[in-house]
Amino acid sequence: QGVTVLNQTPSAFKALMASQAHSALSDQLRYVILGGEALEPAILQAWYATHDEHHPQLVNMYGLTEATVHVTYRLLQQQDSEQVGSPVGTRIPDLTIYLLDAHGQPVPLGAVGELYIGGAGVARGYLNRPALTAERFVPDPFSDEAGARLYKTGDVARYRPDGNLEFVGRNDE
Repeated sequence: QGVTVLNQTPSAFKALMASQAHSALSDQLRYVILGGEALEPAILQAWYATHDEHHPQLVNMYGLTEATVHVTYRLLQQQDSEQVGSPVGTRIPDLTIYLLDAHGQPVPLGAVGELYIGGAGVARGYLNRPALTAERFVPDPFSDEAGARLYKTGDVARYRPDGNLEFVGRNDE
């Protein structure tokens, strides 16, 4: 059908790889965008065993509904499939990201912190849920813009030495 971009969850992509149905797609595909759940990079080893790392380009995207779905992206490389952790990359340019400790202060490089998201893509709140909105959409103490807010995701992450984010899990697990 001429598909050039495939967007699916990592678990659905794993099933596609196992079915061998991808062989008919792989010549036409330019991008495979993975999102909707945490990526376990080891599942990609089978893909990279038979495919060039850039044709098609695999992209891991992290995001959530409260921030218009995508927040970060990472162009994946074969070496990512051999590492532990879910590399989610760098922020989409119109968003801000903070990793904060329990006191609302930025964590140092390599330390785990809760992920907060700000910027134009962040929702205004939850419909008819003022208490939950107040809990999750908080004032942005780092912005000079009046009324700027951050979305408190409940996800925890850390910055890798190369400056890319790694998703670690949820703060309620």
